[in-house]
Amino acid sequence: MATPISANLLLSLKPAKLFNNHVSNTPITSIDFDHTGQFLITAGVDESIHLYDVAKGKHVKPIYSKKYGCHLAKLGRKENTCVFASTKENDTIRYLSLHDNSFIRYFKGHTALVTDLAMADLNHMFVSASYDHTVRLWDTRSANCQATLVTDERPSSIALDPSNTVVAIHNAYSNVLSLHAVAHLTDRPFSTVVCDFVKPSSVTKIDFMNNNKYILITTNSTEHFLLDAFNLSLVARLPGQLPLIEREYPDTGNLTVSPDCRFIFGGNGDGSVLVWDLKLLSTESLPAVLYPVKKLENETKTLPRMLLFDPQYCVMASADSELCLWTPSS
Repeated sequence: MATPISANLLLSLKPAKLFNNHVSNTPITSIDFDHTGQFLITAGVDESIHLYDVAKGKHVKPIYSKKYGCHLAKLGRKENTCVFASTKENDTIRYLSLHDNSFIRYFKGHTALVTDLAMADLNHMFVSASYDHTVRLWDTRSANCQATLVTDERPSSIALDPSNTVVAIHNAYSNVLSLHAVAHLTDRPFSTVVCDFVKPSSVTKIDFMNNNKYILITTNSTEHFLLDAFNLSLVARLPGQLPLIEREYPDTGNLTVSPDCRFIFGGNGDGSVLVWDLKLLSTESLPAVLYPVKKLENETKTLPRMLLFDPQYCVMASADSELCLWTPSS
C-alpha cells in the first residue's frame, strides 16, 4: 500500500538500506522505478542490470549484457520487462523479459549512441534520443518505429509530460528546449526557448513535474533551474549545491521531486541531499532564487550522484557505484 506523503515524512528521509550488487567501485549509470513503485532497476558500466523489489527491500536478480553493454534501463509497462540502450556492438534498443532473461523485441533504427529514453506511464509508448540527430517514437508491442523527428543538432535530453502527449527535447549545442506534440512528432515544435541562463553542456536531465506546472532542468554544476511548463519562462533558480566529483561515465541526474510536487531533492557533493521547498515560490517575485531549506545527512558515505523518488511509496533511491534506499525516520 502506498505511503501517505507529508512534509514531516519527506524531511526525515535517511539511508535505510545499501546494495553493493554491481562490481565494486564500478559506476552505475541509470536508475528507474516502475509505475507501481514496487520495483527498481539499475544499469552499470560492468555491463549488468539489477532488479530490486523496493517493497521488500531486497535484490531480486542480476541480468548480464556483456555482448551489448547496457545503459538507460527502464522498466516497462508490462510486468517483468525492461528496455535498455546498447553501449557497444550496435545502437539497437533492446526489450528484455526479466522473467527468463530473453529478448522480446529489438528496436532498430538509431545509427549512433542513444543518449536518453523516456517511458510513458499511461501506455506502451517510449521515446528515444540519439547522437544520430533523431528522436524516435516507439511502441513496445511493435518493432517498427512509430515516428522519427530529424533534428538539426544532437538531442541530448528528453522528457514526456504526465499526460504522455508532449515530449520536451533539450539540445546541448544550441541550448534550445523545445516542446513537441507526440501525436505530431515530425511537425515543428509548438514552443521553444533558448536556455541562456544555463551552460548547455552542464544539463544532465530534464523532467516534467507530476502536476505538469513545471519543467525541472538538472545540471552537473552548482545550480539547477525550474521553468514554467506552458510558456517556458524561468520560474526559479536553485543554487546551493556543492559540485559532484566528475567521472567519465554518464548518469541520469541528481535531482528528483517528491510525489506531492512540493520538494526538490538534490544530491550534494559532500554526500548529503539538499531539499528545496517550492511552497516558497508563492512569496517570491519571479524568477525566484530558492535556497535549500534542509540538508539530509548521509551516514553511508556514498555519493548521491543519481536521485529518484518512488512514484508510490515514501522511498527515495540514490546511486553512484552502490544503490541506497532512503526511508523516513519519523
